[in-house]
Amino acid sequence: MKSNTHVYACLIVSAGLGFHLMAPPALFCAEPDAARLIQNEPIEIPKLPAIDFETYQRNIDDIYQIALMTNPNVDSGVNGMIVDLNRKIADNPQNTESLIALAHVYRILGQPSEANRFYEKALKLDPNNFHLNLFAAMTNIRSKNYDRALAELDQAIEKSPADLYAWMARGRILMLLHRNKEAAENFEKARELEPENRQAAFSLSLAYQALGKNKKAFDMLKKLKSQDPDNTFIRYHLGALALANGEAREAITYWEGLFKEGLRDIPFLMNLAVAYLQKGDAGTAKQILNHLNFFFPREIELDFLKAEAYRQLNLFKDAELQYRLVLVEDPNYLSASVGLGDVLMRQGKLEQSRTVLAQAEQQAMVSAQKPGKNKRLKLTD
Repeated sequence: MKSNTHVYACLIVSAGLGFHLMAPPALFCAEPDAARLIQNEPIEIPKLPAIDFETYQRNIDDIYQIALMTNPNVDSGVNGMIVDLNRKIADNPQNTESLIALAHVYRILGQPSEANRFYEKALKLDPNNFHLNLFAAMTNIRSKNYDRALAELDQAIEKSPADLYAWMARGRILMLLHRNKEAAENFEKARELEPENRQAAFSLSLAYQALGKNKKAFDMLKKLKSQDPDNTFIRYHLGALALANGEAREAITYWEGLFKEGLRDIPFLMNLAVAYLQKGDAGTAKQILNHLNFFFPREIELDFLKAEAYRQLNLFKDAELQYRLVLVEDPNYLSASVGLGDVLMRQGKLEQSRTVLAQAEQQAMVSAQKPGKNKRLKLTD
C-alpha cells in the first residue's frame, strides 16, 4: 500500500491501561474486607481462584475504593490508613502485606511513583509473586521506568505465561520504545491466548501500522468494525489507513460520521481536511481549517493546508499569502515553495515563479542528499 507523509494520525496507545473495548467482568462482593480496611484492621489480600490479572486488579481496587468512599470518619480515612500502615511497616519492615496494602493505596490515589516504592520493597521480600510483579510493572509504566517494567513483566510471564495482561502490557511498552516488531509478536501471543479478544486485535493492528503492514492492519480493523461498528478508535484508524493509501473518499466515509458525532481531536481534523483536499473538496477543507485556525492562529501546518485549499479554489492571491507565511516560519518548507511557484505562475508572475521554483529544485537536491532533512511533500497536483 502507498504511504502519504501528510497523514497526521497518531497511534492511540495507553500505557498500562489500554483500550477496554469490552465490558469488564463482574466484581465479587468485597464489603467485609472494606469494613476491615475502614477500621484500619490488618488487611488480607484475597486469595482468589485462577483469574486473569485485570479481574484480580479490579477486585482489589473495588475493596479499596469502597473503603475510601464510605469511611464516615476523616481522621480514620486515607491519612489514618497511611499512617497506620507506615507504623506497621516501621514495626516490622518485613511485613509484606502492609507494604503491598500501602502501595495499593498510593496507586489508587494516583501517585504511581510512591506506590512503586512500596511495591518494589515488597518484591524484594517476595520476588516470585505473580500479581506483585504486575502491580510493580504497572506503576513503573506510569512512571516511564520501562526497562524495569519489562523485567517485572518477564518475571510474571515466567510464573503465568497464559495471562493476557502481561503480554498486552509488554507489547504496549515495546511500541512506546518503537520496538514495533517485538510489540507485534507480543500482541500475536495475546491473540493466541484469546483469539476473540478485540483489545488484542486492535493493539496488533496498531503494531502492524507502525511496521508499515497496512493491508494486514486494515483487514484486521475491518473485521473489528463488523463486530463493533460504532467504535470510534476503529473507525478513526480505518480512515487513517485509507488516507495513507491515497483513498481519500473511503477515508471520508469513515470520518464523516465521527465529525457529525462531535469528534474534534486535532489530528483527526487535520486528517479530515487533508482527505477533503485530496478529494477535491477544498471548500469543506477550508471550513475545517478555519475552525482549527481559531484555536491555533499561527500553526505552520494549518497555514500550509489553507494555502492548498485556496489554490484548489483558484483564490491565488490568498494562496500566495498563506504560502509566504509558511516560508517565513520555515524557509526550507519544500512543499510551500512548490505551491508558491505554482500560484505565482497562475497569476502571471512568471519571473517570480521561475525564481521560486529554481530555488525549490535546488533545495530538493540538497534535501535528497541529507536523509531526514525536510521531508514535507506536496499534497495535491
